[in-house]
Amino acid sequence: MPGRKMTFRGKTIAGFTMALAILVSVSVLSYRAMARTGQDRDWVTHSNLVLERLDAVLADATEAESAQRGYIITGDEEAYLETFRKAVESAKREEQQVRGLTADNTVQQRAIDGVKRLLAEKFDGLEQAIETRRAGGLAAAWGR
Repeated sequence: MPGRKMTFRGKTIAGFTMALAILVSVSVLSYRAMARTGQDRDWVTHSNLVLERLDAVLADATEAESAQRGYIITGDEEAYLETFRKAVESAKREEQQVRGLTADNTVQQRAIDGVKRLLAEKFDGLEQAIETRRAGGLAAAWGR
């Protein structure tokens, strides 16, 4: 009814209703923010795991290269070629782990395809140098 004044009780109920609505709104927004923070934290953890695996691929490739160089210089198959083979296999396993971790992302999968191709080229070149050393000795491998 127009012109009707709100009573003290009506004002109190309206105030509490408004306060309750604000409290519920703030609670919902806070919950959503916390849930989003949890999801963000999970993605950061996932990204760090991918980066760790990629670092392991690089470390294994470097280890393979060092072992190959050690063999070429010394000719000691026992000391270096087992290390070389283990590093190559480890790099391939790590690359597969990265592929699994990024299975939901086609852009990253294409990047992993590139990494796999580069690793294969690198390891083929290292193997060729090892075979050259076996067949022709240090001079042949060094002058390659």
